[in-house]
Amino acid sequence: MWVVIAIEVPVYLVWLVEVSYLTGQQLPRGTEEEDGKPRADTD
Repeated sequence: MWVVIAIEVPVYLVWLVEVSYLTGQQLPRGTEEEDGKPRADTD
């Protein structure tokens, strides 16, 4: 059981990061194309 948890947790975290990154890239798609670079300067 602990082996399953040890495998599921990192995979789930990576999936969350990928989903949040993809949705973050899709929302400001118009401004991203105009600037030509991701909105890293706003952080």
